[in-house]
Amino acid sequence: MINVKGINKFYFKNKKNENHVLRDVTIEFPDKGLVVLLGKSGSGKTTLLNVISGLDKANSGTIQFMDHTFTNYNERQWNRLRNLHIGFIFQNYKIIEDITVFENIELVLRMNGITDVEERISYVLNAVGLKDYEKRVSSALSGGEQQRVSIARALA
Repeated sequence: MINVKGINKFYFKNKKNENHVLRDVTIEFPDKGLVVLLGKSGSGKTTLLNVISGLDKANSGTIQFMDHTFTNYNERQWNRLRNLHIGFIFQNYKIIEDITVFENIELVLRMNGITDVEERISYVLNAVGLKDYEKRVSSALSGGEQQRVSIARALA
């Protein structure tokens, strides 16, 4: 469960070029299902997701994620929570291009202390339609294939 209450996010606060990106945002996300954020370019969708996931900090408001309530930004606590419960698919994929597809996914799993990786990696690559791509260097993939590697990594 994720609850967001009264979130405000400013860029350049108290400056001439102040930008109040998120204005008193309150939203409750369900435990299950799909949520779609719609809005025009520059409306704050990515900023909201970054704040909710702790990649960015809000200027005010409260975020409740599972059993954790955040009113002030705590980087260490957010890092721990993200490593255990949140998967990201970035707009530019953030894969390492000079290593294989397998190694891109393996790296994240090992960083989180998971050592039995072969079956998990095989499963997620199959799920995204890349089961025969394990040994390919990521730079040799198309943009869509790189995106699917990013999705597989988030699922793993």
